Amino acid sequence: FLLLSIIINIALITQSHRFSLNYEYIILPISFSLTVLFASTMKKDNFLFEVLSNKFLVYLGSISYGVYMIHFAVVWCFRQVSKIIFKVSDIDNNILLFDKYTGLLLTIMILSIIIFLSHISLNYFENKFKVKN
Repeated sequence: FLLLSIIINIALITQSHRFSLNYEYIILPISFSLTVLFASTMKKDNFLFEVLSNKFLVYLGSISYGVYMIHFAVVWCFRQVSKIIFKVSDIDNNILLFDKYTGLLLTIMILSIIIFLSHISLNYFENKFKVKN
């Protein structure tokens, strides 16, 4: 099933220009969902199952709701600071221009902030609302 999912994903992505829908935003979520669906049927002795069972990846899964809820605010704040304080130009109000290494460093910094805030959210907010069995 997983191999079939990968083949379907590759076909969808390479042929996405043929769809009349807004394919940039639809194809990847659909293909990712298919991959998750087929990966959920894997046997425990499978290599991919072991990779996905890695403690760090499981941790990222546990904070994923916080990442989803927090990332927009962090990125928005960063964009405002970049435009106002650092005088970074933007093209079409969509793309901020940085040089290669500054952009990479700032991306790592933003991801770290998002993961940290999501960890705080999980421990101090989300866990208080979980139903204990």
